[in-house]
Amino acid sequence: MVRARDIDVDGIDAAWLAEHLRLLGAKRDRRLYPGGYVIFNERITTPDFSGWRRYTGTNPHTKHVHVSFTTNPAGFDDVGAWGISTAAPTIPALPEVSMPTVDDFWRAPVPDYYREDRRPMQAWDCMAWGTAHAANARDRATEAREEVRALREEVRAMRAELTGTNPLSAVQIDYAQLAAAMIAAIPRSAA
Repeated sequence: MVRARDIDVDGIDAAWLAEHLRLLGAKRDRRLYPGGYVIFNERITTPDFSGWRRYTGTNPHTKHVHVSFTTNPAGFDDVGAWGISTAAPTIPALPEVSMPTVDDFWRAPVPDYYREDRRPMQAWDCMAWGTAHAANARDRATEAREEVRALREEVRAMRAELTGTNPLSAVQIDYAQLAAAMIAAIPRSAA
């Protein structure tokens, strides 16, 4: 079952036709309502056909009027007249919408979840804070990695001293102290 049709704009008043079909849908014409819609010139009918809203699909439908018919099988085979010879309505213009700028985005308030009062920060401040926080965490991880390397070298040196000797007569390694020092060198959290 095909429930849609594209009507080319060449040779017709496509704006009038689109509005005429919208008005039929608003009157609950069973060929269109429920489930049908009309798309033309970057506008689509509301689900109840009471008006138009902006259509942002990939095809702006400027070269044809797209009509999707009802989802109700009772309207599928209706062959009644469409009333195309009636007076010409016009499609109302959509109100102008100002698009936010990049600057608006960076000034937008963002809740600061690290503060108890959740006082908002600007997005730009959040980005700067996050960058600094990440750099700090990176530096702390680098320091910890260097401390662990140094401890490994100490352990290797101690093992080298013990090689070939009786472990009971050699200097004893305090493994508990060594483990505590290694654990203390690992950062707890980047937060």
